[in-house]
Amino acid sequence: MAELQGPSPLLKFTVQHYKNPNVSDEAFMKWYQEEHRPRMVRLVQKHKVDRYALYLTPSFLRSTFQEDLQTFRGKEGWKMADFDATTTYWVKDPQNLRDMLSDPEWDAQVQDMEDGWIDKDRASILVGWETVSVEDGQVAEPKA
Repeated sequence: MAELQGPSPLLKFTVQHYKNPNVSDEAFMKWYQEEHRPRMVRLVQKHKVDRYALYLTPSFLRSTFQEDLQTFRGKEGWKMADFDATTTYWVKDPQNLRDMLSDPEWDAQVQDMEDGWIDKDRASILVGWETVSVEDGQVAEPKA
């Protein structure tokens, strides 16, 4: 594969997940933060993923801010994404992510442990480079 070059040294992979519809927002967030996240952190470190982040989006926030979108933007096509959790990985070398996903521990510690919590039949994945323009309230110069 040709070497990837972009505006940032880190390639960003984002996976947007749906929870099992039979699980409450509260139970899902507790499971994700207290049980799933620690297993993920171990694998991420093992495979030298440069950064890993979790973003939980409970339904009550989505519905509240959907109302705000309609009030302030008034555009029917603007919709809050209906995902329940987003995990993001940043890597300098995409092979590190490939290695993590093919590690037998991934199946045992991640995939198999998601049964009953994650809707494993659907997800959306994004890949690209992130450019931070303002950080901590200050203009951020792109990092080379």
